[in-house]
Amino acid sequence: MKERRDAKRQLFLTLITERNQILVSKETTRALNQIDVVCSDNPQVKALWHNYHRLLPHPRSQEHHHTWLELLAAMAADLKYTKLSQVDLDKF
Repeated sequence: MKERRDAKRQLFLTLITERNQILVSKETTRALNQIDVVCSDNPQVKALWHNYHRLLPHPRSQEHHHTWLELLAAMAADLKYTKLSQVDLDKF
């Protein structure tokens, strides 16, 4: 249980550290590719990741940005970071 929580926390911290970057780094790519495994117990996070993944080949849009924020918010909620709002997650 602790290992899974630690993996989720590390994944979230990687994504939050690299949020709003113009180019997706190798570290972010690796983190995103871990979501299906690390968050396998959270259908909401997985669904938001799949929605975000579907948008990746397309030019950035409001939907892209909104889905990204929803994904980060769902991950934060899963980690019990209840005081983080989407406004906080959108700051960089």
